[in-house]
Amino acid sequence: HMRVPALLTLLLALDGLAVIVAPGNPVGPLGAETIAKIFSGQLTSWVELGGRRAPIHVYVSAEGAAASDSLDAQILAPRKLMLVGGARRMANEAALSDAVAADPDGIGVTSLSFLRNARALDIATPCGIVARPTSFAVKAEEYPLTRRLYVYTAGAPVEPTARQLLAYLASDRAQAVIRDTQFVDQSVELT
Repeated sequence: HMRVPALLTLLLALDGLAVIVAPGNPVGPLGAETIAKIFSGQLTSWVELGGRRAPIHVYVSAEGAAASDSLDAQILAPRKLMLVGGARRMANEAALSDAVAADPDGIGVTSLSFLRNARALDIATPCGIVARPTSFAVKAEEYPLTRRLYVYTAGAPVEPTARQLLAYLASDRAQAVIRDTQFVDQSVELT
C-alpha cells in the first residue's frame, strides 16, 4: 500500500474582494444580500439602491478567474443564486476594473490588488457595521469579503531549491514583495 505524503500548507497572503463602481457613482455601502441580488439580476436599476434612474451593468472577470470564483463561493452559491445571464465577461481583473471605472452604470467584483481607477464600495454587515476594504480590515478579518492565498506542497520538499523557495515565501522579504503587488501581506500594521 502506497504512502501519501502529508500536505504542507503555507498561508502566503490575504486578499480582499472589492465590489467596485465608477468613481462618480453615488451609491454607498452595500450588504451581501444586496450584492447577491445585483449579481443574480434580481436588482436591475440603480434607482433601487438610491442612485440615478439607469440600468445596472454587471461586469465579471473570465470564468474560472479568482474574483469570479470568490463571488460565486462567498455571495451567490450560499444563497443558491446564479450569476445574471447578461453579465459582461472581461478577459481579466484589470480589464474589468477599467471597464467599470469608465461605465457610470457599471458594477463589478475584483481583487483589491486590481482596484485601479474604480471605487471600492464599503460593505455593510448584517449587524449594521460598515466595513471598509482596507488592508488592515482584511488582516483583522473585519472586512467580510476576503480570501486567503496558499502555497501547497506534498510533504516537505526534498529538492534544495524548493526548500529555499518555501523559506523565502515565509520570510519578511517575501511579505514586502506581496505588499508591493497590492495583495495584503501578513506583517503587523498599525492604524
